[in-house]
Amino acid sequence: THRKLETRLKEHIYDCIFKILLKRVIHPNDVTIISTNIDLLRLLDKIIRDKRNEETMRTFETEEVYLELSEIKNINLEKELDILRGSKKFSFENNSGHLKLSTVHSFKGIESSFIVYLLTEKDTEELIYTAITRSKKDLMIFLHESSAYFTFFKNQLGFSF
Repeated sequence: THRKLETRLKEHIYDCIFKILLKRVIHPNDVTIISTNIDLLRLLDKIIRDKRNEETMRTFETEEVYLELSEIKNINLEKELDILRGSKKFSFENNSGHLKLSTVHSFKGIESSFIVYLLTEKDTEELIYTAITRSKKDLMIFLHESSAYFTFFKNQLGFSF
């Protein structure tokens, strides 16, 4: 049931993102979803590819590749993922024509017209600053009401939830 709840949450995030993109006629090429939680990004990527039949550009492995690598015995999974992610980051194309997903760390120094930031409890002020300054034009932030930053974004920036 915990897994089902997590999946519903990711699908809710997906629905919110695409509702805005469709309403404002924003091309997927102009959108980058970033977070420090790679598991969240990987599953959201899978939902996007499954529900929209849409190709994405990522700085990390797909959920399918992750599960496949996880089942292989006698490999150093962390090392293999580091190698794969390094190659994905190297070949990452910001103007690929596709919606992009990236960790905040991998997206440092790059900008996008529309940033969707999935803020987590573990994000530091420095990472939050890095994430929100990646946007050239529009920024959408998802965070939990219990987040230490919820009140800040609601009161100081006038965001509506």
